[in-house]
Amino acid sequence: MARIPYPDKESLPSEVGAVLDQMPPSAPIDMVAHSPAIALALLRTTQAQFTSLEVSERDREIVILTVATLTECEYEWTKHVAMSEAVGVSPAARESIRSRDFGADTLTPHDRLIITFVKDVIATPRVTDRVFAEVREAYTPRQIVELIRLVGFYWAFARFCTTLDVELDKEEPGDLGAFSAVSHMDIS
Repeated sequence: MARIPYPDKESLPSEVGAVLDQMPPSAPIDMVAHSPAIALALLRTTQAQFTSLEVSERDREIVILTVATLTECEYEWTKHVAMSEAVGVSPAARESIRSRDFGADTLTPHDRLIITFVKDVIATPRVTDRVFAEVREAYTPRQIVELIRLVGFYWAFARFCTTLDVELDKEEPGDLGAFSAVSHMDIS
């Protein structure tokens, strides 16, 4: 059970209600609607992360799964299993991330670089020069900015979910409806 009640949807400003009506129920989005401006900003950012990044979808999911593991966020992990599978992350690679076996052969050298970068961004104020040099070889400046933003966004989202004990949504495993809805919603 969540640590604070979910807002009454009938009491939300009409612009927030109109956006929420465009997607399947999502416990964290419903909860963040306590602050309408933040809810709309979160949805705009989420939409951009699914439609406008230069970082590949697969790399995005490696970042998210790593953050979910490091923050112990079951909601984030569970929601991204199907999405990661859809973009080519194998079950074995996912299990290596989940078990924190970040050096496993099931992960590509590129996956291991992303994971190391994510770990450094979360754990230290400054990524090591060695890791940053490797990241600069693999990514453009825009992609580096996007990677850092993904780490920060999903770290904050995880802490939101874990601090408030946000429940898992009751959708079928493998359902990508929420991701599709966010990608196509009109957020004015």
